[in-house]
Amino acid sequence: MNTSHRHNNRSHHASGHRQDRFGRQTHGDSTQRRREFLWHERLRLHQELLRVNAQEVQVQLDLQALQQRKVVLESQRPKLVGQIILSGLVRRSIQTPDEMNFHYAMQRFHQEESELARLGNQCIAERMMLVEQIKVIESEIALL
Repeated sequence: MNTSHRHNNRSHHASGHRQDRFGRQTHGDSTQRRREFLWHERLRLHQELLRVNAQEVQVQLDLQALQQRKVVLESQRPKLVGQIILSGLVRRSIQTPDEMNFHYAMQRFHQEESELARLGNQCIAERMMLVEQIKVIESEIALL
């Protein structure tokens, strides 16, 4: 049997620590496993952070597109005001289809705007939480 093989067979001592091929004690398996777990967890959290950042960017883009559509709709308001005045002159109290569509579209814009704001705030909170978790893991890794 060759000597390096004998050293490998005698790598465990009664204390539970391992020795390298020169007989020096190495870090315990549990510390190494903990370090590996923390690195994997840190990577997982970074990937999650990238996902949240991408979602936050998408929410901002959606909000910008919504604002642009809202500007186009708002530009139609003067035409509707003229129709409302005319319908008032003829004493017609029923809204025209254009008026109803305008009001419905404005309600939808406000609903979408509220939902996008909620999603944006959720992304911010999630991002802050992930950053804090990463900091905790990094400090624990530094202590190992």
